[in-house]
Amino acid sequence: MQLPFSHAIRAERPAAEATRFGALATLAARVDPLFLFLLGVGVILRLLDVNWDQSTHIHPDERFLTMLGTAIQMPHSLVQYFDPTTSPMAPYNNSVGKFMVYGMLPIDLNKVIAVVLGNDNYNNFVLQGRVLAAFADSAVLVLVFASARLLERKGLPPQVKYWALALYAVTVFPIQLAHFFATDAFLNAFMFGSFYFSLRYALCRGDGNLIAAAVIFGFAVATKVNAVYILPLDIYLILLPLVPAADHDLLRVVRTVRAESRPDLGRLALRAIGVVLTFGIVSYLALRLGDPYMFQSANPIDPRLNINFYSSLKQLEGMYGPSPYYPPAIQWMNKPPLVFALINMAVFGLGIPYFLLVVAGGYVLWHRRQGGILAVCLLWTVAFFLYQSTSWDKTMRYFIFLYPFLAVFAGIGAYALLRSLPYLARVAIVATLLVWPLAFLSIYLHPLSRVTASEWMYANLPNNSTILCEEWDDCLPLGVPNPAGKTFNTVTIHSFYYPDDATKWQALNAALNQGNYLVLSSNRGWGSMPTAPQDFPRMTAFYHDLFAGKTSYRLVAEFTSYPSLRWLGIPIDFPDQWSEEAFTVYDHPEVMIFEHIR
Repeated sequence: MQLPFSHAIRAERPAAEATRFGALATLAARVDPLFLFLLGVGVILRLLDVNWDQSTHIHPDERFLTMLGTAIQMPHSLVQYFDPTTSPMAPYNNSVGKFMVYGMLPIDLNKVIAVVLGNDNYNNFVLQGRVLAAFADSAVLVLVFASARLLERKGLPPQVKYWALALYAVTVFPIQLAHFFATDAFLNAFMFGSFYFSLRYALCRGDGNLIAAAVIFGFAVATKVNAVYILPLDIYLILLPLVPAADHDLLRVVRTVRAESRPDLGRLALRAIGVVLTFGIVSYLALRLGDPYMFQSANPIDPRLNINFYSSLKQLEGMYGPSPYYPPAIQWMNKPPLVFALINMAVFGLGIPYFLLVVAGGYVLWHRRQGGILAVCLLWTVAFFLYQSTSWDKTMRYFIFLYPFLAVFAGIGAYALLRSLPYLARVAIVATLLVWPLAFLSIYLHPLSRVTASEWMYANLPNNSTILCEEWDDCLPLGVPNPAGKTFNTVTIHSFYYPDDATKWQALNAALNQGNYLVLSSNRGWGSMPTAPQDFPRMTAFYHDLFAGKTSYRLVAEFTSYPSLRWLGIPIDFPDQWSEEAFTVYDHPEVMIFEHIR
């Protein structure tokens, strides 16, 4: 496949450049100042303020993974490691991991390093895990650059790899997820790593690339089962070398296969089966190495899933659906398909200028009307987005493994649009691209809003006050310094998310009457229930009256940590409480404290 602008640079590129494709180690060893600079920027952004919550352990997934990671123990032998019934690393062999829907690979990796470095305690385990997540996403930076460089064989201009690397380096959503010790950054790295080595196999051949792609895919599934979504793209790539199509044009492949005689088709089918079987067997073995506890027994020829793992998946499936009374699921009840996910990705995950470059790059690819590798990647990206954005749970992190591909598409769009513009116009557009990433960095340059609110509470609220908080949210104050030695009576109101009937309101009113202060430490409640007024009419009215000062509680303090350019001396804030809940509630929630006026 040739892009519409590729002919302009073919003459400028030395002939030797077309064949100079080494392994990742060779790539890293080459002296490329621009690559090293952009990579360094990306790594720094991902490691900025690793302890962003001041060791208050706000992220619920982090809390679970950290409790599980510190509860499991190192096995006595390799044989015991592989035995799901006796291994002390198996999540289901202790009380913490009875409900476990993630793969164990990131947790086990963090555990081994923590034991070696002496970080196997609650505080250090999560901080070390965040560093590993940052390094995992930094590996994606290298893979994005390397993938775009490989695609120069298909006519991709050399400048695109730098644009793709630069854009992924400053992409807001991967930067945010790299600050969390959760599975997402690891999943993204393994999935895109599998894609990269499948791409190398498609373009460079080599059994080592096929094996590497399969091993990394197995590790991806050992991180989270959602990794199977990359499988169609991997299979497409590893089968391409079997078809004599010069540019790997999909339509040309189909025509070539149709032109083959029946004996040739038979040989082609046998070779295809062999390649796919090799990929599948190696992936399966890698999965059993990365997470043997997904399986019922240590016998490698026994593929039965662990009954505990299967039950956890079924239980998770039952939690998310039209039933309105599981608190985390309420936010999805009236969210429009396609539009909600698209807005969150375009505005918050990427930033609008960045998203427009993605659209421009997609247009460039689609306008060629060819079925080459990049066009198939685009088709896969769009297909997955359509599938996930029309599902019940449209959370942003389920789209994380699309972001490396979006960076490449945006790199194509940036090169196609900016190469002919005057220098000052290019500088202005780049500056526009940086506004959202620079604003988002302010979150990690200031204390967590919940920590600031907790310090204010210790300094300003009377001793022995009764503090009310909502179920499914973090009660304040957190465990921050308390110079005055104050104590508070903290009461969690469990009836907030109950069915909106008279029984609920009897319990809720009784709780509100006994409190001195009501703390809303995020928008989990008021950002979700009012979006489903048909199920929560009285709660919707309650929040409306509370914010309007029409109840016996009055707002006395509010703490925000919006993305902002104020740290650069520019008085501009970007209130983002209208984004998807998970984008704000972990690292920059809005906290409101109300006093009971009797």
